Amino acid sequence: MANESLSAAKAAKNDEFYTQYYDIERLDRYIAEASRRLIQYTKI
Repeated sequence: MANESLSAAKAAKNDEFYTQYYDIERLDRYIAEASRRLIQYTKI
């Protein structure tokens, strides 16, 4: 079923996709943690 919609999108050249909100939240947490580590490292 999912493959049919992918095949139809490929045939129609409608291959635009969107980043899921869950992935954006994960990236945001990762960047925040990396920033905290960098700040701690530069204070040493």
